Amino acid sequence: MIDIRANFFYTRTVPCQLWFFDRAKERDEARRDRVLMLDARNIFHKVSRSVCDFSPEQQKNVAAVVWLYRGQQDRFLKLVETYLARAVELGEAAQKPLDAFEQALGRLADLIEPFATLKRTDDPLADPWDELTGARASVTADIEAFGAEATAGRKGWRGAGRDNAGLNGARVALHPLADRCRDLTKQIDLAAKLASRVIDIALKDLAARDSDNWANPDVSRARKALDELRTKAVEALRQVRYFVKQADWLQERFPEAMLRDVEGLVTLVDRATIATRDWSLTPGHFVGVAPEEQDQDFDFEETLRAIHIDLKGLNDEAADLAALIARNFEELGA
Repeated sequence: MIDIRANFFYTRTVPCQLWFFDRAKERDEARRDRVLMLDARNIFHKVSRSVCDFSPEQQKNVAAVVWLYRGQQDRFLKLVETYLARAVELGEAAQKPLDAFEQALGRLADLIEPFATLKRTDDPLADPWDELTGARASVTADIEAFGAEATAGRKGWRGAGRDNAGLNGARVALHPLADRCRDLTKQIDLAAKLASRVIDIALKDLAARDSDNWANPDVSRARKALDELRTKAVEALRQVRYFVKQADWLQERFPEAMLRDVEGLVTLVDRATIATRDWSLTPGHFVGVAPEEQDQDFDFEETLRAIHIDLKGLNDEAADLAALIARNFEELGA
């Protein structure tokens, strides 16, 4: 029995329950009198605000639980191996979009520099420019460190065993790479925001278009290119972490590659126990409640800094809009 959360249908919001009848079960002494209860209501991928589904990997993970129930440990381990191999492969492939982003950031900064470094009194560009140059240096160093981590991950994977112990070890060894992806994503996003912030200040507060030190068409093209490459770099990093997390999901819940009760997810129930529950066939009545998971990726300081940068931009836009409205009222009055 598998419980599915609401919004899995395009025309109905109701939850549903899947029943799987297994004729081979009666010939299996270990499974004959037992029912697998799997609560998958916390497993979903949002398609839109009103529609959910399973990602391909979520489907495989649910199936992997059933494989363990049927004693098919080899299929479970093969799936974990596939995830880890994919993470290693994507880690190597991510270097190209990361290098492209770094180069684009450098090009944009070089175009801005002649104007940003002009001497001014009470320069509103001084602090944002310093932040951008610092972020640029951090991105360069972090991308280099990522490359070293990806290389180490590839070497470790090649020498890892493909049994359960070997795969567990390989998975844990890839955690530094996954953490590097998380941190580098934040750094890339921050650098891109700072670059946009510097450009906005230059254009709106300092009339950069009128300066001989500002190549506006080149800056516009470089800004657009940076945003496109940021998207590609962030997605490449996300994919690496994604596949490491899929392996984590399986091996953290089933560390011995054997079926066991997992609170809020799965349990085996015999018919006698079902009878004591008035023959309820709802998995949620048997598996318990999953412990609340903490977001390990949340970084308060980085989040606050990003919000602060966005807020500055919004405040400037609000001031410009207020001035425009005031001018329009004056013209109407005239």
